[in-house]
Amino acid sequence: MSEQPDRLLQLLGICMRARQLVSGEEQVLKAIQQSKAKLVFIGQDISPLTQKKLTDKSHFYKIPETKGLHRGPTNPSNWIT
Repeated sequence: MSEQPDRLLQLLGICMRARQLVSGEEQVLKAIQQSKAKLVFIGQDISPLTQKKLTDKSHFYKIPETKGLHRGPTNPSNWIT
């Protein structure tokens, strides 16, 4: 069971090296609005207002999102692939 988060981080690392990953509130919102986002990861350590903003934009543009990622040294608070 603990292998799944490690696998997810490995896949996100590959996306980051391929420059197919966006992080940061403004960049994520821009990618959502331009329909470049395929999936939005929302960190558990962001403010409720930012979380609502990202969730609302994701729902409006019909982009799946998931919440609850823990921020670590290689895990920004919000990621898009």
